[in-house]
Formats: sequence, C-alpha cells, structure tokens
Amino acid sequence: MWAIAQRFLLSDGSAPRPGAQLRPGVLRGGRHIGNLAQILERNRITPRRYTPQSLADAIQRLIDAGKLRSPRYEELRDPLAHFAWTLRRLNDLTEGETTLERIRREDLERAEKRRQRLLQELPNPEEQAAAHEAAQAFFASTRRLRKPIARERRTDVVELVTTILGRGNRLYDAPATTQELVGDLTTMHKQLTADGWQLTTSDAALTWTREREQAVEVTLRPPLPHTVIAVTSQLAPGTPLAAAVYLVHERYSTRDN
Repeated sequence: MWAIAQRFLLSDGSAPRPGAQLRPGVLRGGRHIGNLAQILERNRITPRRYTPQSLADAIQRLIDAGKLRSPRYEELRDPLAHFAWTLRRLNDLTEGETTLERIRREDLERAEKRRQRLLQELPNPEEQAAAHEAAQAFFASTRRLRKPIARERRTDVVELVTTILGRGNRLYDAPATTQELVGDLTTMHKQLTADGWQLTTSDAALTWTREREQAVEVTLRPPLPHTVIAVTSQLAPGTPLAAAVYLVHERYSTRDN
C-alpha cells in the first residue's frame, strides 16, 4: 500500500516508521491509508496480480492506447478518487491474467517441466536395485582385497627385519650400520612387493620372486645376520627396481661389519 501510494503520488510525505501510530492525513487530501486499502481490495490489486511497477505499466498501456486520460495529479481535486476510478477502468479493460500472473505461471510451468525431465532421467526401481547391488559387491570385494594386503605387509616387514637381525635382537640395540641396512632393505622390499614380488626368508637369505621366473636374492652371513655376502638379481637394468637393488649391492655386498 505504501509503495503504491508513493508511486502514484497519493501519499502526504514519507511512510510512517514501523510500529508508529498512523496519523490522520497520511494521504493527500487528508485521507487515511485505510481508504487506499479498501480501494485496492475492491479492485483486486494484490501482490499476486501486480507489483507497483507492473500496475503503473498496465495503466500506461491504456493511456497510450487512448483508453484512459492522464491528468496532472496536482490539478486533481481528489487524487484518491481519480485513482479509484482508474483502477475500475483497468479492471473493465483488462482481460485474462495480468503480466505478473503470466510471468509466475510460466515460471511454474518451466519448473514443472524441469521436474518431469529429472524424473524421467532417474533410473527405474530395477535399475536402482541393480546399481545398489553392484555398489555393494564392489565395496565388499575392495574390503576383501584390502584387509589381507594390509596384514601381509605388516607381517612380512617384521619377518624381513627379524631375519636380518636374528631372532631376539632389537633394532634400536643394533649398530648404526645395521640400522642403515635394515632401512635400505625395507625400502627395497616395499618397492618390490608393490610391484607384485613375494618374499621368502631363511636363516641365510632373503629371496623375492615373481611369477616363478624372476628372483632377487640377498645372501646373509649366518653368524652375523646383518652382514650381506651378495646381492643377485634378474631384473632388467635401468628400471627403478633394478636401481634399488643395485644400491643395496653397492653399499653392503661383501662388506663385513
């Protein structure tokens, strides 16, 4: 109401502050804002059908078509009465929905079309059930694959370290050179197992094999398990795995600690 009163030059100054009592004469000519409320309600000027701007546009189209006259408001003896007459003429001359009603209807229709399209793109119950079963099977197989690998990596590293140090010996009690050897062999071991190699141990050797055709072997001196006698490999030169094995060979092979 206040927006329309100000838009159509019906108000006598600014709108009152929120919560303040309405004073007589808030509209031009000493009229109360309640009179405007009755006029708007009687002519179905509601926020669902018009905004202040769309109402002004609708009236202006009738003026441009010569169906309404547009006097100067300051020349009117009763601007509110003229505004009420203008709204009655607007209702008489307006057929069908207003611009705002058409825009909102078209927005709803577009939203409904989008909703229907999304519903059509959704999988049917059979497809949803199949996708759910496939997902469950995938995660179940992933869990089966992951858990044994995690346990295997933990135990085979312990086995490797125990073979190098000898059972009952602790790594932090070993000499620094032995600790370095354990670190390098563990690094090489992780690289090999990540590529599919399997470790087997004995009192005198660490052996990695893959597909029963290739082998990497580190021979240890039994009295001193942390002493490497030899490193043999069937790996092709120039690969990262071959470089890791060669590093151990260069650092420790035939070296007595």
